[in-house]
Amino acid sequence: MLRSLFSGVSGVVNQQAFMDVIANNIANVNTVGYKSGRITFTDTLSETLSDARGSLGNFGGVNPVQIGLGSRISSVDTNFKAGALEMTGMITDLALNGNGFFIVNDGMQNSFTRAGAFQIDSSGKIIAQGGAQYLQGRMANADGELTSSTVLEDIILPFGQKDPARATENVELYCNLNRDASDIEQWLANTAIKEGGEAISGSQNLSSIDIADIDGFTIRNGDVIQITGNDRDGAAVSVDFIYGTDGASLQDLLDAINVAFASTTPDGATISLDQNGYLRLTANKAGETDFSFALIPPDTTEATAQTHTSSDQWMVGGLAANSTTDLAAITGSTIVNGDGFAIDGTDADGNPIALVFTYGTDGTTVGDLLNFVNDETTGFPGVTATINNGYLTFENNTTGSATSTIIDDFSQFGLDATYTTVDGTDATNVITPAFTASVDGSTGMHTTLITVYDSQGSQHDLLIEFTQDLTPGSNLWTWQAIIDNGEITATSGDSGQLTFNEDGSLKQFTFDGDTESLIFNVPGAKEVSIAFGAGTSGAFDGITQFTSPSTTIAIEQDGYTLGVLTNVSIDELGHVGGFYSNGQTKILAQLALATFTNQGGLKKEGNSLYSSNSASGNPIISWAGSNTSTTIKAGHLESSNVDLTKEFTNMIIAQRALEANAKTIQASDRILTTIIDRLKRT
Repeated sequence: MLRSLFSGVSGVVNQQAFMDVIANNIANVNTVGYKSGRITFTDTLSETLSDARGSLGNFGGVNPVQIGLGSRISSVDTNFKAGALEMTGMITDLALNGNGFFIVNDGMQNSFTRAGAFQIDSSGKIIAQGGAQYLQGRMANADGELTSSTVLEDIILPFGQKDPARATENVELYCNLNRDASDIEQWLANTAIKEGGEAISGSQNLSSIDIADIDGFTIRNGDVIQITGNDRDGAAVSVDFIYGTDGASLQDLLDAINVAFASTTPDGATISLDQNGYLRLTANKAGETDFSFALIPPDTTEATAQTHTSSDQWMVGGLAANSTTDLAAITGSTIVNGDGFAIDGTDADGNPIALVFTYGTDGTTVGDLLNFVNDETTGFPGVTATINNGYLTFENNTTGSATSTIIDDFSQFGLDATYTTVDGTDATNVITPAFTASVDGSTGMHTTLITVYDSQGSQHDLLIEFTQDLTPGSNLWTWQAIIDNGEITATSGDSGQLTFNEDGSLKQFTFDGDTESLIFNVPGAKEVSIAFGAGTSGAFDGITQFTSPSTTIAIEQDGYTLGVLTNVSIDELGHVGGFYSNGQTKILAQLALATFTNQGGLKKEGNSLYSSNSASGNPIISWAGSNTSTTIKAGHLESSNVDLTKEFTNMIIAQRALEANAKTIQASDRILTTIIDRLKRT
């Protein structure tokens, strides 16, 4: 009976241990990084009453007869299943996403933990819960570079640490220079050239269009249209186009303008007529110019009629004859009744005219003679005869270049009359269009400004000016670097050229002179030498030239002023990044991780710490992103992996098992009591 008592006692003890494990799990349900425990049992050595025997002859085999002596604890295992990640927002709260442990050290030995509720002490070290363990990793050098090593040290965040100023050594340029950045200057007429109310198109045969046929143009041979203005360099241009002498067609006029403005030279300008009849003077190449253009029309004059004026003055008694003067009274006259005055010639249309004025029959006075000539039916058509201060005058009734002739012979009557003829002229009324600069010529330029630094951390404004070459199709730009608005003069390397391929990619970026960098000096500081990165030849990773607006997409430089560490961050690879007041960021350190061949062999040391031993094996030092897939989540904590539902279920199982084992003890006790009582009676 004692065996049953001992077995029952072992069962009670073991179930109590089961309850202890359950209670510990429940107690740590909110412990950061806690890993739940699991207990397993095994039976103890059994007492053998008889051994087993195999079959022998007519006797069958016999199984062994054994009575167990209770149970014992086989193991208490740690469940390293990952817990849920809880976001806290605190930068020093860290959680592991994957296998492994943070490494902490108390100054003597390393311990390992999944509890990432770290803090920063007064010295800038990151400490684990309890304050006696320091987070381990590797520190970066002054340039933010990590060395390849497994030697661990305390992670220190040097708040207030100074980051020395660094002189700019490289400037990277990322921009586009507009292929059409330069404008070609144009002068545009304000009115269209028309014929018969319709605009003359530039596609018509302009050589067949007479200037006199243009609407608003009344011009005569010899009239001068003056071509004036300034050429590209501002020199005065002045050419006279004489209508009838230099040509009469619209094309002749345009040719004269082109000659005046040297249209066959790169620095000249060319006149053209567009499809809507507007004249355009266009510079032959882009860029800033001093062009100006105007057409000065001939002086506006009225049309005149042809006149024939006698060269002899008719006098009477020393006075000039007038319309009432008798022809026979004129000094030197021998006229008598019946004498005939012959008046011959041609009218304005070239028709022959022959008239005879008979003295006495057709009249006797000068006025009678004039009336005879001016009679619309029998007279000289298209001509009006008058006497002015004794001079006989015949004038065409119509103005213009139409001509007539007058031939008379009065000399036989003592009245000589030869004539001075003044030809008639057409009117001049040419309203030339006015011209205005519709497009101002300009040279394509683009500027970009960046702040660079000297060795003392002083800032300097570096302005880079790009200027387009005006040679058509050259794909060439020049550049000029200006430092602090010209207050600092570069020693060398402040200018150069860029050329582009036909696809807009960079072909070459060069410096003028024998240098490969911009060099300048600042009093009290080291010489500044800056290399420019304009991109890869044949690629589009730097400066390009496309037909789109010139833009500076980005510009970078590697210099900075003095900075102080003000904040830190931790990324998924465990890099501790430092943020400095000068805008720089550097890697300060990297957290180390540890894995084990048998993490279940780790020994719990309290404060959520584990220690390694021969069962777990030595820690394998690893770095996130290098030799482990585990990553780090900053601003998160790993929750306990305790499953309360499972623990409550196990609690019921443990309770029932303990009660059953207690019943075994109780029953054994009663049997022993009964046996003792019976023995007493006997």
